[in-house]
Amino acid sequence: MYHDLLRFLCNSRRSKHTSIQSMLEKLGWLSVNQLSCEIRLIEVWKALNQENHCLNNMFEKATANEGITRSAGLNKLKISFKSKIRENSFSYPSIQVWNSAPSDITTAKTESQARAAIKKYVKTLPV
Repeated sequence: MYHDLLRFLCNSRRSKHTSIQSMLEKLGWLSVNQLSCEIRLIEVWKALNQENHCLNNMFEKATANEGITRSAGLNKLKISFKSKIRENSFSYPSIQVWNSAPSDITTAKTESQARAAIKKYVKTLPV
């Protein structure tokens, strides 16, 4: 459906074999995958940096005494899931995306800095 919308807005038929990436670039849009990562990164950043955020208790930073010294210094999050239901929740994939994000996102001091770094990063992710 999303691809059909892209084709409609770019006036491109399936028979033209126009790549999704080129249509996204033409419109200045992100793919669904990139949008998902952007939302996850923004919400994790807010949960870690804003006091009254509704997801504050969902994420736990990794600490040095857990044998994760390099990760703790980079604001990595601890993954502690034991069931398939939790692995398919919002938090597990969000932690994976956060832990793979560059340090300019995880160490951003303001929301505007974080958003700018996130926007730049998600454009490098696969379509």
